[in-house]
Amino acid sequence: MFLNMESTAMHHALSEIPLALFTTLFPMAIGAFIAIAIAFWFNRFTDEQTKKIDKLTIIPLILIVVSFLFAMLHLKSPLNAIWIFANLGSSPLSNEILGAAICTVIVGVYWLLALLGKLSYGLRRIFLVLVVLAAIAGPIVLGFAYRVPTIITWASVGPYVYLVGNALLGGVACGIAILHIALGSYEKVVVTKADHADIATEVDRETKTHGLNPSAKIALAVVAALGFALAIGGAFIHQADVNSTLTAFVIGSEHFADVQLFFWLFFPIGLIALILTLIAVLKDKKLGLVAFIIYFIAVLSLRLVFYGTYITVGM
Repeated sequence: MFLNMESTAMHHALSEIPLALFTTLFPMAIGAFIAIAIAFWFNRFTDEQTKKIDKLTIIPLILIVVSFLFAMLHLKSPLNAIWIFANLGSSPLSNEILGAAICTVIVGVYWLLALLGKLSYGLRRIFLVLVVLAAIAGPIVLGFAYRVPTIITWASVGPYVYLVGNALLGGVACGIAILHIALGSYEKVVVTKADHADIATEVDRETKTHGLNPSAKIALAVVAALGFALAIGGAFIHQADVNSTLTAFVIGSEHFADVQLFFWLFFPIGLIALILTLIAVLKDKKLGLVAFIIYFIAVLSLRLVFYGTYITVGM
């Protein structure tokens, strides 16, 4: 009586790659602002360091814009973007895009004010509280787009949990990469020889890789580890909910079997990304960008599982 859904699950996963890319990149990019906030809460940077960090904070904003472009690809035609805001309130996708856009505006306003030098150190730290809330709310907003009553396997709380987790770990990886670039610089040092006091020679000397104090490092490491823990927990919660799904035509566990390779790939790849992120944070190694890319691959595989487990009440 039960239909063989093997090819259907994979078809759903691959047909939603644009949305999978959007829901992978957006949480990780906006999560970088959490790492930036932690850096400013625990450190007092010089004006020069602050300016460098602010300039480079455009990187996660660019990634957010790229993620929205991925979402637009799902619409097939750019003209269909007009209907996104025409269907606010009635369309989960429209509500998702609007909510994500609002969170993006909040972090964008922070970046613009900081870049223009309009934020004192105290005001910056206060504003960053709102920025962190937006960075956490953004991934949750994405989850609400899939609370569709007729798609029973997407009603799980698991994706909400791991979307936030992805923002935390991915955000720390991106954030520490920005901090390393901004704070790890070279300086000219004048050296005077004893036997030629009138001769000064300039030599290059590398400064400390970055100026984060131990408290900031510990906080970033804890956030990264918490993010991976939430990602693991959310992934298993969703798996359990899918496996327990049963309709007149589908056994959830059989439907899940076709995309389980993507599911199990997430854990070793994600663990590698976590380890590299922790090394970058605690050992001052410039591995943040590598960790971000690797975790992007891990998260994308998990999102393909989500779209592959599309089961409606009619299936």
